[in-house]
Amino acid sequence: MALTGKTPPLASSLSVIDTILSVDLINTGTVTLSYPNGKDRSNFLLGARHVAVANTGDVYEYPKDFGIAFNSGSMVVTWRTATLVATTRVRWQFDEPGDLWRDVRSGNLSGAPMAQVMLISLGAAKTLDADGVCAAANRTGAGAMSVAGALASGGTATLDTARNLIAVSGGADTAVITVSGEDIYAQGMKETFTLNGATPVPGRKAWKKILSVTSSATVTNGLDLGTGDVLGLPMFLPSTGLVMRELENGATASAGTVVSGGTVAPGAATADVRGTYDPASTADGSKVFHLLIAVPDPGYIGPPQLHS
Repeated sequence: MALTGKTPPLASSLSVIDTILSVDLINTGTVTLSYPNGKDRSNFLLGARHVAVANTGDVYEYPKDFGIAFNSGSMVVTWRTATLVATTRVRWQFDEPGDLWRDVRSGNLSGAPMAQVMLISLGAAKTLDADGVCAAANRTGAGAMSVAGALASGGTATLDTARNLIAVSGGADTAVITVSGEDIYAQGMKETFTLNGATPVPGRKAWKKILSVTSSATVTNGLDLGTGDVLGLPMFLPSTGLVMRELENGATASAGTVVSGGTVAPGAATADVRGTYDPASTADGSKVFHLLIAVPDPGYIGPPQLHS
């Protein structure tokens, strides 16, 4: 049905604030900014593509290089990277998610930002394979672990879909296991697991390919590294409240656990940059999972992964 008096939606907009630093902005330092005229926290709270451009030509990205608290009266930026010296001019660009509709009759933008409702297929993830990447792998001292589970070929392992990993030892091992590989978009990524003996340690990131596994210390009781049933989202989810419905085999599913995309600098122990979904039912290769989500920016796949 056509919308009378409306044209197609415009792209998400940016609000720009120009500042000149009065003091050095150091790592963990903060800057307080006033909202642009006519704007408040509601305009930016679900935004994700925030950037800062210095007059040196350097471009800094949220959340890798800085964090933002959208408070009721102002924005507080927390710096996370190398120092910007006093007198540096910084052009802050804050993302206003969703689309705005232009009223043809008045020529003015009107209405609230609009999200796109999308049905996201997470597929039919196969049954968990507890040692599909590493199977009872041992080594003396720090170094590479053998990637030779049932999902591996030639020293690398490819998963059926974007999903988390689970690490466990057969005994009292406490080494830190570092996994390196790729996500569903072939972006390099890294995650660490601190072994807790025979207690499984679930990962938080959604993996597609594992290229290497290393240990910080001796592992004598056998490392099993395999798949979990926490599934990765294909786009950035700024808030769990945007999930409208969970589906299993086309019917309403029992509530699972949704984690929104990362809003802190990506690290080896942080949540997935886009977000994850852990269904209430265990994956078995026959259950097909979907999420109905209101997405402010379907083209955004999250900040860069940590990969080195």
